[in-house]
Formats: sequence, structure tokens, C-alpha cells
Amino acid sequence: MFNLNSKKHVALLGLCTLMVVMLFTLNSCDNKKEQIVINEIMASNHSNLATRDGELYDWIELKNISEEPVNLEGFSLVVESSANNQEEDNGANIKTWDLPNLEMKAGEYLVIFASKKDKADPKGELHTSFKLPSAGGTLKLMKGKNVTAEVSFEELKDDQCYRRLDDGTYIVSYEPTPGFDNNSEGLEKSYAVLEKQRTGPLRIWELHSKGNKNGEAWVEVKNVSDAPVNLQDYCLTTSMKDMSQWSFPQVTLQPGEFYVVNGNSEGLIMGKNKSVTLTKDGKFVDGMNASAAPKGTTAGRVVGKNGIFYFKEPTRGAENNTSSSRTPAPQDNEDNDDEENDNE
Repeated sequence: MFNLNSKKHVALLGLCTLMVVMLFTLNSCDNKKEQIVINEIMASNHSNLATRDGELYDWIELKNISEEPVNLEGFSLVVESSANNQEEDNGANIKTWDLPNLEMKAGEYLVIFASKKDKADPKGELHTSFKLPSAGGTLKLMKGKNVTAEVSFEELKDDQCYRRLDDGTYIVSYEPTPGFDNNSEGLEKSYAVLEKQRTGPLRIWELHSKGNKNGEAWVEVKNVSDAPVNLQDYCLTTSMKDMSQWSFPQVTLQPGEFYVVNGNSEGLIMGKNKSVTLTKDGKFVDGMNASAAPKGTTAGRVVGKNGIFYFKEPTRGAENNTSSSRTPAPQDNEDNDDEENDNE
């Protein structure tokens, strides 16, 4: 029979009680732990998600991976640039932005533009007071003084994203999915949203950005509307600092007609930049990135479908009706040269 008066049994009972208390405490902490993660970021947006005003900015995507709603009041985003990329204002390389009183439902995504506009109205678009450092840095989600999520990233090139996988690891990708799952299904949904944002009559229809010994880099523009379009007000650029890098001549493009612009030879400097942006009056119209396309192949669009496809056989000045795929073909070793030699 169990003797409660035994010192040994009393000690054992005390130990069991302590273990139960510890387990309860750990479970309670687990239940209270915030489950908002930094799900995806883009630090050099040239052709991806646009604001309601049609402008391109860096963006940050948060996700509530818990099974309960989480209110973001009291949370803040903190960005720290790499040591070699400090901002000019007094050398400060740490910026903080407070999130608004906004509830994220379980499984919900939240996209925040890193534009320096500092807009925290929960009923409108959210814009941080800082930009993301494309040369690399660290982004933290904090509640008070506690870091609840953190991601460090190296240089992100034009239109590259840094996204979270289901196992919690991160990868660099040219398949951003702002507002959706980071998978093939999310990519299709993201492409559909991007296509709705493109309301103008022109599209960059095919992009041969790398070129090789078989051909020079070029950009193909198509009139996707039912009316003729005069190109004189439109420009192409590879630099977001110069939205009118190359201006179209006064040419009228008929419905369904193509216009091809040679890279470099006509002043459109591609070089290492594989993103090309179409603008009108300094505003974003359309864009495309072909960085993932091996030399000799192109990225482009397909009639009746959303998003970007890859073509082994370019169709300069004609409809993209050759074999295509969502993912680029493996690059041959003979074409795997340094980017500096892309257009030689």
C-alpha cells in the first residue's frame, strides 16, 4: 500500500507535480506563441505586383500559419541592410515600421509594399516607411522587443523573390506568388492577378534577353487590343531609375501586330539586366523577366493563358506557337557562360 508519509514517496509526488506544471506551462506558451511568418519578399520589383496606382515597389508577404486569428497591433517590421549597403542618411542601416490594428485569419496572407510611403491604414494598401535592400540584409517581425520571425537574405536580382517552403526553409526563385501559396497552384493564381492588373493595349509578348552566338537580344511587343495603337508615347527600360530609357518611334501598331526592338544596337541596354519594363508617360504598363531562360531560348506569353512561359524555339515577330513550358529547359554547359558575356 502507498505510504504518503514516506519521504521517498513525498519527494516522488513532488517531482511528478513539478513535471505536470512544467508541461502545462510549455503547452500554454506554445498556445500563446504568435504564428505569423515572413513568407516571401521581393527587393527589386521590375515586372511583378503593382499597386492600385500602377506603381512598382518592393514587397513583403506575411502569413498566419496558425489555426487562430492574430491581431497585428503591437507588431513591427524591422529591416537591417548589409554592412556594405548602409543607407545614406547618417549611415543608419536599421529601419522600423509599425503594423496597424489588423487581424489576420488563420492561413491568411498579407502583402505589404516596401515603398517608403508609410501608409498604415488597415482598410487600404499597406506601405512601409522603408525599402528593402536589394544587396541583402535582414528583415524581422517583432512584437515589442521580441523577435517573432526573422529572415536574412543575400543580393536579390531584378524580380527575384526569397520565399518560404513548407519545411520552413527559404529559397531564391523567379516564381513569386504574392498573396498565394508558394507552389505551382499559387503561381497560376498569382499570374491571373497580374494579368488583371495589365489593362493597357500593349504587352511585352516575347523576350530574348540573353542572346548568344545565334542571335542578339531583343524585345517583342504586341498590340493585344482591338484598335490601332500609336507607339510614340511608350518606352522600354531595364532601369527603374530611368523609365524612358528607350522611346518608340511614331509607329502605329495594328491589332494583333508585333513590333520588335533590338537590344543594345538601338540603345536598350540589357547587359546583366534580364527584366524589361514597358512604360507610358513614366508609368508602368507591363514587364517581363527572362533571367531563367537559358541562352538561345525566350520567355513569353501564350494566347488565352496567363503568365510567362518558356520557349526553346524563339518566334521573333510572330505568334508564340512553338512548344512551351512553365519551367525553362535545362541550360546546356556550352551556354553556361558568365553574364558579362551574354551579348558578345
